[in-house]
This record gives sequence, C-alpha cells and structure tokens, in this order.
Amino acid sequence: MRKQNSLIKICWFGIYDKEYSRNKVLISGLQTQGVKVIECNTRELGVKKYWTLIKKLRSLKNEYDVLFCAFPVYSVILIAKIFQRRPIVADAFTPKFDSAVNDRKTHKWYSPGALMFLFFDWFMMKFSDLIITDTQEHKNYWLRWCKEEKVQVIPVGVHTDEFFPIDTKRGDRKFLVQFHGSYIPLQGVDRLVDAVEMLKDEKEIRFRFIG
Repeated sequence: MRKQNSLIKICWFGIYDKEYSRNKVLISGLQTQGVKVIECNTRELGVKKYWTLIKKLRSLKNEYDVLFCAFPVYSVILIAKIFQRRPIVADAFTPKFDSAVNDRKTHKWYSPGALMFLFFDWFMMKFSDLIITDTQEHKNYWLRWCKEEKVQVIPVGVHTDEFFPIDTKRGDRKFLVQFHGSYIPLQGVDRLVDAVEMLKDEKEIRFRFIG
C-alpha cells in the first residue's frame, strides 16, 4: 500500500509528440504539483512502434500509480489495457467521430469512415478508467456512453515558459486582440467574427487573426 506522503508517479504513455502543446502543458502542470512523470514513448513509424511500446511498458513492471494514455490515444490504448495493470486515464481531447462528421464534415454519418471513427471512440471509452477532454461540449459527447464521474474536463492551457504576463507601456498604441490557431469550426472562428462585428465602432481595439 502506498504511503500517504509518497510521491505520485504517472506513466505518460503512447506515440505522442513531446513538443505538442497539449502534452507539454499537462506534464508541466503535474510536475509543478509534485507529481513524478515517467515517459514511455516512441516516435517510430509503422508497426514497429507498437512492439517498441510493448517492450518499454513491460520493462516498467507496473512501478507507477496511473498510466496516462496521451493524445493520440486510439491506436495504443489496447496495449495499455493488455500489458499493464494500473488504472488508465485516456486523453481523448476531441472525439474522432464528432470531429470528422459534425465539425470538419469530411465524412457523412453512415459512411464506413464515420462508423470506424465511432467504433474508435467507443473502443477508447470502453478500455479506459477515466477520460480527459478539453471542453464541456466534448464531455457531453462522452456522457452519451458513460457516467458523469468517468469524464473530466481539462481545458487547453499554455506553457508558462513561453506565454506569461509582461509589463508594457501602451502609449498611443491601440489595444490588440490576437487569435492564433486554425480556422476549423471547432475553434469557433465564426463566433470571433461576430465579436469583431459587435466591437466595430470601438476604434481603440484592433484584431489580428493568424491561422
């Protein structure tokens, strides 16, 4: 039994990109709270990457408290389920079916691709003990299949080594609002355009969209 004051240890698992902001922000946040993060990762291509992950995971011998299946989750969660015995937290981030069918509209509802993505979402939900997602709306999507306590929202954050408050003197400069992202519907650019329209008479406010 783990002692009350001992360090919590998390295995950060998968084929994730270490430089992707979602992973950097979550790992950094956990470490600032005294959590020890052990990374079990590969960036190899092809089928070989799964064999590498299995070997790395087995070498850890379950010597951690929780396995965190990092985004992207879908192709590695079965390995996590079979080859280790700790609770699995899955960073679903955004649902594959919802993104493809309702957001990007790259697949019609009953197309083979859409049904495959629906299976991936169900599969990921079935083999995880806790699901992490980024917004309340995405949580509502997962609640169609599972109970409230199985889904938690962790909003997209920023890495504080790169984004932090600075002291500036405005002088005669206008107030600048900047959007930095992509223009997919998921990011709500249409709502931002509505906001610009509402503030069009505010001459001291400028908007910059980078995407």
